[in-house]
This record gives sequence, structure tokens and C-alpha cells, in this order.
Amino acid sequence: MGDKLKRAEIEMNIKHEHLLILSGLIKSHGFDFVDFLENFGTDKFPEWKIGLLCDWINEEFMKNGLLDNFEPNKYGIVLENILDYINRYRISVCKNNP
Repeated sequence: MGDKLKRAEIEMNIKHEHLLILSGLIKSHGFDFVDFLENFGTDKFPEWKIGLLCDWINEEFMKNGLLDNFEPNKYGIVLENILDYINRYRISVCKNNP
């Protein structure tokens, strides 16, 4: 799995730490990491997968990313960064495919 993660990290231009979290979320929902992210970064990556990623990141944030005062903890900040990354991709694809 190490080689696949490294290749995905390079292809997706994403931090290794973020990729490990995405990998865990994808696997925890019963999908193969590499198959799920096939075509990520292209206009062939389906919108429903982007939606699932955003939903899973939001769920994880609500479960494990908040302090008692509802401010994000360190992990929550990382999740916010991953969500920003996914949404920047979503916006770039929508811009290129109106």
C-alpha cells in the first residue's frame, strides 16, 4: 500500500498526512482507496464521489475534530484543510465544465 499512497500523493498534490486520513475514511466506508480515487484531479472524477468525501470528512470532523467548546482541535483543523482541498478541486472542475 505504501507505493500506492506515494503515487497518489504525487498525482493528487496532497500532503501525506491528509492522504492517510482520506485513505482511512475511504476504507472505513468499504471502498478500495486506489479504485475510489481513480481519475481524481480530472474532469472524469464523478461528482457523487466528491460529495461522499465531503460528507465523510464532515462526519469525522463532528465526531473527532471538536473541542468541548466546539472549536476545532488540531485534528479538526487538518480535516478542515482536507475539506478545503476537496472543495477547491470541486470548484475547479465545475469552472471547467459548466
